[in-house]
Amino acid sequence: MAAPRLRLRRGSTNPEGNVTNALTGEPFVDTTGDNFYIADSASTFIHVGGSSYTSRVDSFLTAKTTTVGDIVTLKEGTTNGSNTIDIKAPASVTASYDLTLPAAKPGSAGVYLLEYDQATEVLSFAPSVAGESVETQNTNTDSSFFLTFVDSNNSSAGLETVFTDGELSYNPNSDILTVSGSVSVGSTGIDIAGSTSGTVTLVTAAAAGTTTITLPATTGTVVTTGDSGTVTSTMIANDTIVNADINASAGIVDTKLATISTADKVAISALDIDGGTATTLLADADLIIVDDGGGGTNRKAALTTVTDYTFAKVSGDVTVTSAGVATIQANSVALGTDTTGNYVGDVTAGEGLAKTSSAGEGQTVDLAFKNAANLTSNTVLKWDDGNTQLVNSSIVDDGSTVTITGNLTVTGSNTVTNVQTTNTQVTDALLELGNGTTGTPATTRDIGLIMERGDESNVFVGFDEDLDLFIAGFTTNTGSNTTAGTITPIAFLSLAYNVTDTAGTNEVVIGYNGTSSQRELQNIVVDAGTYW
Repeated sequence: MAAPRLRLRRGSTNPEGNVTNALTGEPFVDTTGDNFYIADSASTFIHVGGSSYTSRVDSFLTAKTTTVGDIVTLKEGTTNGSNTIDIKAPASVTASYDLTLPAAKPGSAGVYLLEYDQATEVLSFAPSVAGESVETQNTNTDSSFFLTFVDSNNSSAGLETVFTDGELSYNPNSDILTVSGSVSVGSTGIDIAGSTSGTVTLVTAAAAGTTTITLPATTGTVVTTGDSGTVTSTMIANDTIVNADINASAGIVDTKLATISTADKVAISALDIDGGTATTLLADADLIIVDDGGGGTNRKAALTTVTDYTFAKVSGDVTVTSAGVATIQANSVALGTDTTGNYVGDVTAGEGLAKTSSAGEGQTVDLAFKNAANLTSNTVLKWDDGNTQLVNSSIVDDGSTVTITGNLTVTGSNTVTNVQTTNTQVTDALLELGNGTTGTPATTRDIGLIMERGDESNVFVGFDEDLDLFIAGFTTNTGSNTTAGTITPIAFLSLAYNVTDTAGTNEVVIGYNGTSSQRELQNIVVDAGTYW
């Protein structure tokens, strides 16, 4: 027989990014690039050989091509993301040269430039020089900026003295100039543009000395002498309007009126009952208004007066007290005539029952099983259709043991039968599982035995329909499930395993014949499979 052979896990590209379940130390082969890798975790690998071997440096070094120079890639921390910075060599370099970084950082804080010394090919830090130029930026962001002023109109080449006043700022987005201090304006005044068109000019008349105009401290409209129609009631002080100032057609709301106590001043048609606040709960102490005797004399009455008057009018088979308690007179209600719904006039015994009394006023109806005297304790009953009564069956249940004196046949789809005994002995030589199965079995319909192991995982031995394999392994499912569930395979203890093809000619032997020199591993090819 041929000696065993080993095939490593292989693919047509780098396993990095394609394999996530590697074992540390497991070898991989890239068959396209002829490269060899060793896994150092489940999804990362060390490049240890091959036609393009660059070991670990291939994670940050990209080799040059005909159009691009070498690239050094600097990656950010893995907890921040996957962004990188590439330092690239030009595709074409006139002559070789070195760039040497500074030997030390600057000695103090500030803005520095990197200078290159062509003679020494060394980079060094140099402080930036102020005064050579000022860069400005045109912005339209919605924020305020402080304006900068020069000390004088300096036309010389020297530095200009500039300063910024924190009380003056400008927002380019809203075109608003804000002054937090005082503003001085020339004699021509101030022009204010309207929101749509036109302008308003504020200008002062000639005056000696200083004139102060105090504006209101609240939002509102300033009314000028030429303005009309904009004076509102809020501008008029209280207690300044007298009766002569009110027009005869003016409407004044009743909340401004004093209590009306003069008789015949309010007609009943003027009462807005529908507009009043509704109440859903009346009490005996609530009052109503009545016209006593219809003679025009108004009186008040409590609700109890209304109920007393109403209940006193009730007569016949029902009487009502002043407290609202209703009483139905004896023998005044006829069933079926004065009532609604169903009532029971009599009871008739159906099949299997016997009636021993008749219906009557206050009578209790007695019903009993037919053949009750012949029924046996602890015996399951069955129906005797010929005699329309219950009789004893062949099943006896004394609370701990069920005894069946005849044969037992269990039928049905997906029937689960629990048999709990110390040991079960079956005299049949063949045991058929899944009897009656038709068509193609579902992939979840496993066939076999499940062994209950208490707190430990159960064991399944049988055929896994999904994998098309005979398998033995651990499972969390029980005999009440219709599938064996997820199976973790376990090994058989055997002196030898012989595996052949369907013809029985190509045989693989894995065996142990009792001594270390008699271990067998023949015709074996260990294939780790492909990953991509």
